[in-house]
Amino acid sequence: MKIISPLVPDEPVTHIKTLSVAKIVESYQKNYGIDVKNYFASLNEIDIYKGEISTLQFYSPLIAGDEQFYQEVSQKYTGYYQTWKWEHQVAWQFLQSSQKVLEIGCGNGYFLEKAQHEKKAEVLGLEFNPQAIEFAQKKGLQVKAEMIEDFCLQHQEEFDMVCAFQVLEHVSNPRTFLTSSLQTLKKGGFLCIGVPNNDSYLYRKDTYQTLNLPPHHTLLWTESSLRYVAQIFDLKVQFFKEPVNRIHKSLAYHLWLKEKIVRLATPLWKLTRWFVKMLPILPYGGVIVAVYQKK
Repeated sequence: MKIISPLVPDEPVTHIKTLSVAKIVESYQKNYGIDVKNYFASLNEIDIYKGEISTLQFYSPLIAGDEQFYQEVSQKYTGYYQTWKWEHQVAWQFLQSSQKVLEIGCGNGYFLEKAQHEKKAEVLGLEFNPQAIEFAQKKGLQVKAEMIEDFCLQHQEEFDMVCAFQVLEHVSNPRTFLTSSLQTLKKGGFLCIGVPNNDSYLYRKDTYQTLNLPPHHTLLWTESSLRYVAQIFDLKVQFFKEPVNRIHKSLAYHLWLKEKIVRLATPLWKLTRWFVKMLPILPYGGVIVAVYQKK
């Protein structure tokens, strides 16, 4: 069977790694109490491939979670919808007063709410989690359960800013997602994309990091693959990498110990992590934001 890149369909692809479905299912069950085995049907393994031109890595087959899955994740993981993320602050510096903002995958609407109140922005969100939609609408926000591919048909070059925070790693067809997002954007406007940075130590050293696996994530983005997006669509781009915090240091230290010591890693980590949190380790955290400007 020919493996096709979801970003550049005709590019050659290289096999990177094979993962155990049983280990993925165990990880979701252990860490979040979620049973995902039905999403994998009869599969015993899934693979990671990399586009040789785009450098985008992706799971094959592409297995995406449904509405029920995301409802369950948001219920089991209380920090799933954060009130204010680091990537929100990155986008905030590009937003001017009274502009029009679209957020794709707006969750509970915290970014839109602040933009509406503090920047006097005209805001609109797209979201599919019914509980998140209800939460946002109770705050007076306009939120639609609509795909960006459908939404863009009636909203061409309408918004000054389009945002997708922690969304692009979930989609199965990033090419149409990005094309549709850009169609809603005015010339000179900004498309702000925040994704897990798979160049970071936190993701490179932990292939089985639960929420970076299917059915939660389908794509594994890096600065290189995000830069190629700018090339495809002829966009200007700026990159921002999440600063390191104490939690990042602790997690990275634990991963390093598990690689070096194995059995004694966790006890030693618990005893010494307080000290490592104070050291100047890691160049950046686990998130990267690409801010694209439409010419």
